[in-house]
Amino acid sequence: MSNKNSNRKIEDKFANKPFAPSSLPFFYGWVVVVVAGLGMITSMPGQTIGISAFKNSIQNALGVSDIEISTSYMVGTILSALFLTSIGKALDILGARLIAPLAAIGLGVITFSFSKCDTIANTIGSWLPGRLADWSGVLVLAILFFLLRLTGQGILTITSRNIVTKWFNYRRGFATGIMGFFTQPAFSATAYIFFLLISAYGWRASWQILGGIAIVIFAPIALLFSRDNPEACGLIPDGRKFPDNPKSKVSHKILHQFTLKEARHTFSFWIFAGPIMMSALFITALSFDIENIFAGAGMTRNTAFASFLPGCILSMIIRPLLGKLADKIELKHILRMQLIALSCLMTATAFLAPGPMLWLYLLGMGINSACFGLIITITWPNFYGRKHLGAISGYIMSLVVFSSAIGPWFFNKLKTITGDYSNASMSCLLVVSIIFILTFFVKHPQLAYISEE
Repeated sequence: MSNKNSNRKIEDKFANKPFAPSSLPFFYGWVVVVVAGLGMITSMPGQTIGISAFKNSIQNALGVSDIEISTSYMVGTILSALFLTSIGKALDILGARLIAPLAAIGLGVITFSFSKCDTIANTIGSWLPGRLADWSGVLVLAILFFLLRLTGQGILTITSRNIVTKWFNYRRGFATGIMGFFTQPAFSATAYIFFLLISAYGWRASWQILGGIAIVIFAPIALLFSRDNPEACGLIPDGRKFPDNPKSKVSHKILHQFTLKEARHTFSFWIFAGPIMMSALFITALSFDIENIFAGAGMTRNTAFASFLPGCILSMIIRPLLGKLADKIELKHILRMQLIALSCLMTATAFLAPGPMLWLYLLGMGINSACFGLIITITWPNFYGRKHLGAISGYIMSLVVFSSAIGPWFFNKLKTITGDYSNASMSCLLVVSIIFILTFFVKHPQLAYISEE
């Protein structure tokens, strides 16, 4: 069976409607990069960094404690993680052009629901008997977090990342880096932008504005301009063929299309999954309790949210450079860079204070963000091929989402026991150090098949 036929999607029947990408005077993959970038930006209300700006407002409206909201977040996020592998498989069948608009509409509906979360909780509470009514706020939060994380961090993020990797092969790292160049500022500045939005319009109207953007702006763009893969449009990845450089240590050949089951049985899968899981756990916990962590270090709420901006600038600068580098060197070198940056961030968070530790914090945040975006996007098609990319990336995202779910709960639980967040940071640092050592035993999964070619 040809590669073209083996990757057919339901949406491929409409790949050349309302216009044919092959008729344009430039490679359509760059349009896909823009659409995917807009998808990543649209997903921000479902990312922890976006939710963090609304956390205190939601708590005040519902009258829930730190541990109650973090538990609701954990339960809702874990539930969303359980569906992502199946959604990834559905993406392999249906295609991004159908999935992305539906995810955007779903995200918009949920953000509108968040603006009325206290009203919904009061209504449900009136239906529940006795003491169960006291838990209506926690129940509503768990359900809304489940749907928000499923549509935002889950479906929309997977779809946006996968679509870029399918349109590029030899320039996959560079294309991902370019996408990161204009999405990273929005991503890193999200908490501060949302903070300003809430200050200007209030938290309820802010949720509604974000929902309107997802439904009215992005959903039509995704439906009109998304294309799942170049073959369906009569094109090839990168727009042209690139000869393999015999002197290069990096091969772009995919001789075996791994299934999810086969990928999970490789050592490389777990060593590359480990750092992005730890990053998700730590960054989620950090973002979720950013105000409290900075307050404990004697810094203001404004400083806490503004702290994402310097890291954003650094990540924006180095992301395209790292992407281009990732097309030429082995990915394990990028992975080690991420682990070093994570170690710096975790150490700085444990001993956070104005001055050198704050600068180390910002440096670690920026470099880790740049590396994370590349590793989570290009590793799976580079190692395992594109045929089962939806299933593999869906499973990876379920691991990431699960890790992000337990992060805030883990941090708040240790804070309750020890009185601060530093022990949680140092526990994460220990795990990251072990993974760093294991990276020296990693091999590219395609090597066994290349040697048999």
